Amino acid sequence: MIPSNCCDTISETGGSTLPEKIKAAPTVVYPESDGKPMAETEYHRDIVIDFIQKEQVKQETGTRQRAEAELAEALAELKRLQGKTDA
Repeated sequence: MIPSNCCDTISETGGSTLPEKIKAAPTVVYPESDGKPMAETEYHRDIVIDFIQKEQVKQETGTRQRAEAELAEALAELKRLQGKTDA
């Protein structure tokens, strides 16, 4: 048997008849530093920094390559359209 109050209904004024139980999520604060070193040794630190720098370069390179590909497509489309008007 289904209870009569199991479903959300909309009142004539447009509001829900269910009580408001949803609250805002708490704000999560992530500290910038925990006061501890980021690596056990200088060697480990250098590896982490090198990794971060390589990932940044890879991301920038990917963005540049996508932009160059989009530009090449736009130029090809422009040439194709110019060919139609010349004919």
